[in-house]
Amino acid sequence: KDFSVSTESPFQNKTDDYWQAVLHALKTMVSKLLKWPSDEINLDQHLTELGFDSILFTQFSNQIDKTFGLSTTPAMFFSYPHLSALWNYLGSHFKNELQDWYEN
Repeated sequence: KDFSVSTESPFQNKTDDYWQAVLHALKTMVSKLLKWPSDEINLDQHLTELGFDSILFTQFSNQIDKTFGLSTTPAMFFSYPHLSALWNYLGSHFKNELQDWYEN
């Protein structure tokens, strides 16, 4: 699988509803996995610094797949170790799937 990410944002405006919905869903997943309030999650902090290990990476990948209808692996977290980087990767590689999720 190609884990490269475009430097161009997949979302035109980070303040629109679509961006906010994807961000909220990702932060909610992390919040539930770590049992932390979502407002305490820093998008630019390394996920391992937040407490992620191989088990949590697997659970997070599975939750992303279940929520958004994707097919990801925990290996993506080694290339995209922050929520902000993960968002760019997902938005670049799974734009259609994320739009389908958002619209439904």
